[in-house]
Amino acid sequence: MNTTKDLKLSYFLLLFAIISFCLGFYIDEDSAGSGGFILDFNKTWNFVISLKNEMNFLQDEYSSHTPLHYLVLSQLLSITGSQNFTRLFYFLICFLTPYLFYKCLKLQFSQLSKTNLILIVSMVFFLPSFRSSAIWANSSTTALIFFLIFLYYFISWNKKDKFYKSSLSKEIFFQSFYLSLAVYTRQYYAYIYLFLMMVYLKNLKFKNFIFISLFVFGLSLPGFYLVLFNPKIIVNFDFNFNNTILVSSSIISFYLIPVYLLHIFNNQKLNSIFKNISYKELIPHLIISLIAILMFIFFDYNYKIGGGFFLKLSRLIFDNNFLFFATSVIGLFMVYDLIREDKDNIFLIFILLLGFSYHMIFQKYFEPMFLFIYLFMIKSKIKDEFLRNTKSLYIFNLYFLAYLFAALINDTYKITNYLS
Repeated sequence: MNTTKDLKLSYFLLLFAIISFCLGFYIDEDSAGSGGFILDFNKTWNFVISLKNEMNFLQDEYSSHTPLHYLVLSQLLSITGSQNFTRLFYFLICFLTPYLFYKCLKLQFSQLSKTNLILIVSMVFFLPSFRSSAIWANSSTTALIFFLIFLYYFISWNKKDKFYKSSLSKEIFFQSFYLSLAVYTRQYYAYIYLFLMMVYLKNLKFKNFIFISLFVFGLSLPGFYLVLFNPKIIVNFDFNFNNTILVSSSIISFYLIPVYLLHIFNNQKLNSIFKNISYKELIPHLIISLIAILMFIFFDYNYKIGGGFFLKLSRLIFDNNFLFFATSVIGLFMVYDLIREDKDNIFLIFILLLGFSYHMIFQKYFEPMFLFIYLFMIKSKIKDEFLRNTKSLYIFNLYFLAYLFAALINDTYKITNYLS
């Protein structure tokens, strides 16, 4: 049972997180990529200016992303009149992200105390990618805002009874619309549409499914137009799934390891995660291990370009990939456990493991999008139990605070730039 002291402490942590976030803007922080967000902002600014003057979406020579974010910035520039004030205005708009996150949490987890809700929201302010994106007016945060609005309507609709869910409703149209805005901001959110259409097929009456499919197709028509005249919007897909699976599973493990470790500690027994596993059920774990070993042999990712926290740490400390491989296996076991908990998770897991199959995979692609998907779309009893534990949430915040501290040190001294 949370006390008044717990609530005050959670508010103090949130205040500290917000102050650090604002301080990051003041010092022009780019803790997520050693200058990557600054470079992206400066590189695309000419496109923002051209949109302000000409409103021509097809003259984008500076970005491979869909253009909605830059249209938003161009309108802010029209209001503010300067680059610095546009950044400040956008930074203030980015406070919508934790606000919408809180609204989604309150809707999805109505049984959670206010203390726990505040603690969960606080952690977003410690994530380097969210901070850097907001500070440098990056499209990833604009897409997150639209994605969170989509999630709010998705959660609201998902809580309805079966009869209501089989009919067309305003929530369904709002979901589709706001998800399309996320796609027109960052095209990789189109993967979520694949999941959403499967959910609709499962829940809607067939005639209603056909109707919403036509609505979604209508929303996609501007996208076809953009791709036709600007093909680079379709990012080159790398079919080296070996690299993709290992890197993605390692990055996912970064966010799930503290959840599972704290779950084990709180239950004081290792088998709390894999309760009553029979010898027959051990077979998939052995298969995963064997497949992972085979993938290690053919792993040839360029660790100097992205790869996630654990790959960088493995190269820095051990000058090899052993720690990275270990976290990849752990990540594969964890995502398998999520599938074992609920078969409905399988499609989202495959999207997360294979969706970013490019020649370079950055942790910022998953942050904080993966956490939102994990919290609101993936079904897991372990997750639900974790969110109810106030002490675990404090530790989770400290974990991300340490992560931010490490990122700031790396940004200051460019440590990972000297990897051999």
